[in-house]
Amino acid sequence: MRSLLLPLFAAALLGGCTSEFAFTDSVNSRFLERAPRADFGDELSTPYVLGASFTTYIEDREKATNFTGWTVRVTDPRVLSLRDPQPRWVDAHTLALDLVATGAGTTELLLLDPNGEVKGSASAEVRVPTRVLLFASAIAALEDEDFRGETPHPQLLAGGTASFVVQYLDDDLRLQGSTQLEVTTTPAIDAVIQHSRAADNRDIVQISASEAPGLEALELWVGGLQLQRVEVDVVGPEAVAAIDLIHRKGASSAESEGDWLVVAQAYDELREPVYGVGFGWDIEGRTFDQAGDVLVYAHDPERDSLKTVTAWAAGVEATMSVYALEAEVFTSNDDAFNCSVAGDRGAPWWALVVLLGLARRRRR
Repeated sequence: MRSLLLPLFAAALLGGCTSEFAFTDSVNSRFLERAPRADFGDELSTPYVLGASFTTYIEDREKATNFTGWTVRVTDPRVLSLRDPQPRWVDAHTLALDLVATGAGTTELLLLDPNGEVKGSASAEVRVPTRVLLFASAIAALEDEDFRGETPHPQLLAGGTASFVVQYLDDDLRLQGSTQLEVTTTPAIDAVIQHSRAADNRDIVQISASEAPGLEALELWVGGLQLQRVEVDVVGPEAVAAIDLIHRKGASSAESEGDWLVVAQAYDELREPVYGVGFGWDIEGRTFDQAGDVLVYAHDPERDSLKTVTAWAAGVEATMSVYALEAEVFTSNDDAFNCSVAGDRGAPWWALVVLLGLARRRRR
C-alpha cells in the first residue's frame, strides 16, 4: 500500500502519471536486482529504521522510456541522503539510487524528465527505533507466522553459539532495513553483529557463551541510544531434557520437488528452548560429520525414499521419517544462512544454503 504522505504539490503535478513507474527498493530483494522491478509492486519498504542504507529502483512499466537525461530528487535530504548525486542504470528502463536514512521524518522521491517535469514519485518515512525483538535464526527459517521463535530471554548452552534475527520497532511499528547496530556484553559471553549481503533488511546478533554456566547480559545500541538489555542464561548440558524435530517444507509448493527443512530444537524440563546446541545427525544409517541444527533435504515423494532421521545432543535424541533423496546438515550460524535472502519477496532466506551446499553435493 502506497504511503499517503505525498505532498499536495507533487500530487497536483503528477496527476495519473505515477502508475507508469514502479518504485521499489533493495530492502527485501537486493538478491533479485535484475528481476523485473514491477513484479515487486509499486511501493517502498517504508518506514525505514534510522541509519538504513539501501537502493531504490525506478522502472518504466511500459519499457518506453530509456531515462536519458532524467534525474531523481529527494525533497528533504535531512531524511534521506544520496550516496551518489546521480542515479545509475540497472538496464535501459530501470534507474537505481543509493540512499541512507539519515534523519527522522518524511520525504518524497521525485522522478524528473529532462525538462524538469515530475513524472513519478514515492513517499518515504524514517523513524528512530525504540526497541528490538530477537528471533532464533533456525526457527525463523521455518517461516511460520504462528511459530517465529521470538526469544526475549535466550537460554544458551555453555560453550555454544547461537544466532538471532534482530527486528527493529518504534513502539509497536516494525521498521524496515538494516542499520549500524552495536552490542556490548558481560565478560562471560561474546556477541558480534552480522549484516545480510543479499537483502538490506537483516541484522543478526550471534552470541557465544563460555564454558561456565550463569546469568549474563548483552546490550544493543543504535546511534548512541540503548535499545535493549537482554539477559542470557548460560546452562550446562544437563539442562537439555528433550529435542523436537520440526518439519517445514522448503522452496517449492509442488509435492514432487523442492528442498525441505528439518530444524532440531532442544528444550529444558520446563519446555524452555535451549540454543547454541550442536546436534549430531543420522539419516538411514548415514552419520553426518557436520554438527548443526538444520537438515536441508531434497524431497522425493516415492515410497522407497522414506528415511528415518535422527538428531541427538547431550544424551537425548529424537527421530522422524522424511521422504528424502539427498540431505545435508547446516548450522544456523553459517554465513550462508544469516546472509542470504530475507523478507516476504522472492525465495526463502535459506535458499542460498541449498544452492551452495546441497546442490553442490548433487553435482558431485
